[in-house]
Amino acid sequence: MASKTSTYRHQAIIMILVFTLALSMSSTRAQKVSASTVPVVLSNFAFVPQNLTIYQGDTILWNNTDPVIYTLWFVRVSDGSTYMISEPILPTETWATGFSELIELQYFDFNRLWITGWILVTIPGDINGDKKVNILDAIMLANAFASRPGDLNWNPDADINGDNVVNILDAILLAGHFGESWP
Repeated sequence: MASKTSTYRHQAIIMILVFTLALSMSSTRAQKVSASTVPVVLSNFAFVPQNLTIYQGDTILWNNTDPVIYTLWFVRVSDGSTYMISEPILPTETWATGFSELIELQYFDFNRLWITGWILVTIPGDINGDKKVNILDAIMLANAFASRPGDLNWNPDADINGDNVVNILDAILLAGHFGESWP
């Protein structure tokens, strides 16, 4: 016999999925996610955080807290070609760049190739990073619904609008992109 909490959670998940799918089928598109700046700290010869999932139009700001100069080398995962190389980032300084295309990148410190990170620039609502917005993403959002940082079910990727709570606004954004995928 299922507990009341389990039954309530199951019903809430189903309601969210139905609402999300209904919105995605409507003729009104969800409001676009506003671009944000995502911080990365260069600290103790590492990128913190090491792996990022961001949306088109977002900017990443690298802050060098180490006593060495970093130069970042970005490589396309698809074919291993160079995407870009940053300006040198001096100690205590920052460097920022925006990402306008859907792309998967691995990046390194040019002089210390063991220092590496990953960036996925994807569609708003692609919570699981599979390059499409579908029912799997809606389920992940439902599992994180009503959560905030520190909660056991918190998933920062489900916080599509970046307001530190997974709620109906994130579901609406997901619904607005439901069915979209990378070309």
